[in-house]
Amino acid sequence: MAEKRKDSRGRNLRTGESQRKDGRYMYRWTQNGKERSVYALTLGELREKEEEIQADIREGIDGKTASALTIDDMFKKYMEAEKGIRLSTKLEYQRRYDCFIYPILGKSKMNKVKYSDVKSFYHSIIEEKGLSYSSICSTNIVLNSIFKLAVKDNIIRNNPCEGILHEFKGMEKYTKKVFALTVQEQNAFISYISNSNVYNHYLPVFMVMSGTGCRVGELGALTWDDIDFNENIIKIRKTLHYKIYESGKCEYHINKAKTRAGERDIPMLREIRKRLMSEKKKQLKKGFWSVEVDGFKGFIFVTQRKNPYTSEVLNHAIKRICTDYNKEEKKNAKRDGREPVLIRNFTCHNIRHTFATRICENETNLKAIQDIMGHKDIKTTMNIYAEATREVKQKSMDSLEGKFKLT
Repeated sequence: MAEKRKDSRGRNLRTGESQRKDGRYMYRWTQNGKERSVYALTLGELREKEEEIQADIREGIDGKTASALTIDDMFKKYMEAEKGIRLSTKLEYQRRYDCFIYPILGKSKMNKVKYSDVKSFYHSIIEEKGLSYSSICSTNIVLNSIFKLAVKDNIIRNNPCEGILHEFKGMEKYTKKVFALTVQEQNAFISYISNSNVYNHYLPVFMVMSGTGCRVGELGALTWDDIDFNENIIKIRKTLHYKIYESGKCEYHINKAKTRAGERDIPMLREIRKRLMSEKKKQLKKGFWSVEVDGFKGFIFVTQRKNPYTSEVLNHAIKRICTDYNKEEKKNAKRDGREPVLIRNFTCHNIRHTFATRICENETNLKAIQDIMGHKDIKTTMNIYAEATREVKQKSMDSLEGKFKLT
């Protein structure tokens, strides 16, 4: 019977185990026809690794690949594998990955990321980026998809994202609700742009956004072919998507409306029709914009740099406009001895929500509102309607005070 091999301390070594001259321990094994090895400083540490390796072999897990693959590698593999994914969805996944996941977890090894690491990651971006619960959910869709693919490919045993959102469920009540601008704020905003030499070029885009409730991507994709002055409608059939690279270069794409509900006709208000006709006459005289995206030409709105408008560009403009307006309004109010009419910080999405609120305040046909807004789910329309009409109902009840006897 062959004599058992021993280490430098006289302990018996198992099959595949050995001790090197430098004192380190090594374990060799064969998996999928390939000879592999792992090292450790102590025999106890080596045997812990052996147990993991044997468990991987029993379950068909390729631990060696998992120790070499990073989350970044797996994300690229996932994006290549998902051939059926919409371009707009793909660009959104890429944006979320680039902005939030890659800077912190991108270089991490697939088999080293634990549940607690994912939890810490989300806490860090909540604190540093101020993300809401809905943004965490959207980011988790991407990260969870990466790990789900790794589990299916037998690269890792468990998905560390599994059930992680329950840890942040309580955040929902702290998530800021999208608010609608008051009529006073809305009028002040448009009036200030209209009378400003600095911001006047934004007037057409903000007027149309305010008077149609278009999403930024829908507005950015509008071409003159989408405007029917005879039928007095704006046809929403496509949307603009973009990706910003580290170099600062922005790549634009045109895609179909995300949902069937997104394809819709929006009737034009008189002021919107007038503004668009004026804009077309101006472009007929000066020449239409030469911008072309995926074969589409004749874009209605472009920046001063001749690029389609994006949410980043417009939100940055809104912030500058509101800052300058509030500064000027405070000065004028102090001079006139009155309270200033200030505008709260808001974004393009608030403009869309404001339009929806104005409709709900003046229209009771929920189906009509849903069609104009392009809401896929009627519940979204109903929630806005309930919120918008709460104050209107209160005023109606207030008007009844003292009108009839109740006692």
